[in-house]
Amino acid sequence: PVFFAAFSPDGRRIVSASRDQTVRVWDAASGAQLGVLSGHSGDVVTVEFSPDGRRIVTASRDKTARTWNVATGATIAVLRHDGPVNSARFSSDGQRIVTASFDLTARIWNAANGAPLATLRGHGDNVREAVFSPDGRDVLTASSDNTARLWDARTGVLLETLRAHTGYVNDARFDPSGNHVATASFDGTARLWNIVRGAQIRVFRGDDAIVNTAVFNTDGRRVLTASYSKAARLWNVADGSLVQVLRGHSDDVTSAAISADSRWALTGSLDGTARLWDLATGATVHTLRGHRGAVNGVDFSPDGKLLLTGSDDKTAQLWNAQSGRLVRTFARHTSDVNDVTYCANGKWIATASSDDTAIVWNANTGAAITSFVGHDKAVNSVAFDATCSRLVTASDDGTARVWDVSTGATIRVLEGHEARVYSAAFSPDGTRVVTASEDHTARVWSLPDGTMLASLDEGDALNDAVFAPNAATILTASNDDTARIWRVPSVPLLGSTSLWDWERLLPLRPLTWEERSEAGLSGDGSVPSTDTWSEPLRRAESCESKDQPDLTCALREYAIAADALDAQLGVSEARDRQLRPLANLAFARRASLAEYFTNHNRAELVLGIGHDLQTMHR
Repeated sequence: PVFFAAFSPDGRRIVSASRDQTVRVWDAASGAQLGVLSGHSGDVVTVEFSPDGRRIVTASRDKTARTWNVATGATIAVLRHDGPVNSARFSSDGQRIVTASFDLTARIWNAANGAPLATLRGHGDNVREAVFSPDGRDVLTASSDNTARLWDARTGVLLETLRAHTGYVNDARFDPSGNHVATASFDGTARLWNIVRGAQIRVFRGDDAIVNTAVFNTDGRRVLTASYSKAARLWNVADGSLVQVLRGHSDDVTSAAISADSRWALTGSLDGTARLWDLATGATVHTLRGHRGAVNGVDFSPDGKLLLTGSDDKTAQLWNAQSGRLVRTFARHTSDVNDVTYCANGKWIATASSDDTAIVWNANTGAAITSFVGHDKAVNSVAFDATCSRLVTASDDGTARVWDVSTGATIRVLEGHEARVYSAAFSPDGTRVVTASEDHTARVWSLPDGTMLASLDEGDALNDAVFAPNAATILTASNDDTARIWRVPSVPLLGSTSLWDWERLLPLRPLTWEERSEAGLSGDGSVPSTDTWSEPLRRAESCESKDQPDLTCALREYAIAADALDAQLGVSEARDRQLRPLANLAFARRASLAEYFTNHNRAELVLGIGHDLQTMHR
């Protein structure tokens, strides 16, 4: 099997690592093999391009990592451990490599010649992953000793041990600012940490079961998740607390939906039934029995009076919500119905099937209106845009497709995922699509051009991804037993080689009181009079959070805040640790906005702050 694959920074090549002890380089557009790198004597488990795309680093169970010249295929250096190597990663500047090994260590190496620079010792078990912080100053490791650890990348000194997990820590990642860390564990939780304080901020805990789907309610304040635990769960978005557990199914819950008034939930299960629930009490209102196979998809009609279900029995069914009685059956697919959805006008429904097609139906008559043919493999999900004029589908063929509902024609093929795509959904305004894939990523795409705007890397396959009602966040459901909320950048991103690496989504939740204090903001949101940066930051946030964001205003205010913070840095180490998270935010947002305007022929909006752009590399 192929253990790992990665794109080159320019997206033109793909490199794969395999049990056959080789690494192969491929042309991303044609699929043609460009080269085979041979030299390892054991399984090759990870592979990565250097930031400039000229080198590759690999990790192998033969107790070595290797660096390679992409152009010639020659080995540059062999990096030796005393046990199998689990991962190998470049620093953001490509000058160093960090490796993680079964020998209980992580090691830092000179990328140019393979010379050892530091050995990170302290873990009591296998080190599963190691990564550099965005600025290259720190290294984060994840271990089977149930901890993650933060190290000084220059000296190898242990800075912090993150203790709370009760199982192997499988993965650990920095956020783009370098101030927060997310960890994923075999204990069934993901945890968010503030590394400045070494404090855990949030635990995302379900029931140690794969989360199949996650949906927001209408106002975005609640999330409903369905998992392989025979239950669905309702969560409070503000603090991550569990509000309600819906138990009653006799097998895993595959799908879930919330009514427009947020009073009811609908779930589908492998037990062949769907259930309607009262969210206030958690009680079952109706059990819908009629399908002859697993129920894979569910949805409410816009007025909440009808319930829609789709099943492995190749049909979709419509039910009366008040009585629980079957109203209509939609039968034309020749294989499993994997997903169902209502159009906002209430007149049409759509189904996705393993017969490689999607169909739009007349909800009132049951007649098939249009079939959507183009995918090469099973269609896993289907969704309308808000106007019901377009449809988006996700498929096992590794693509998502946007379709014209009236004609059935393909408008755009969204290509880039490296495995099956399980879900696709429009943003509320229809200008973007978010997809979730078995390749461990969710991706955001712009319409109508189909450009990939962002990639969110998870630690396991993603089963579902949807936009929040305000379009500012994305909700994902994963095989790592978690559902997560992520910030959507308010500025279009300009490609995977962006200097400031804003192509990744940022985990989002309301700021805690401690975080507001750290940022110089009081708990009630007012601004203290002792600084000159909080007020422009507040104004910048306000400019970006409008229904129609005022990006010119945001750029101006971030520039003012960045100048004020820059003047404070370097006074003392303690002061720097306090202000660095805020300064990084101001520098990065200013740079991202400036780049956006420059690339949209609006460079005049950057005038007057050009001198500030030299500070963004801090």
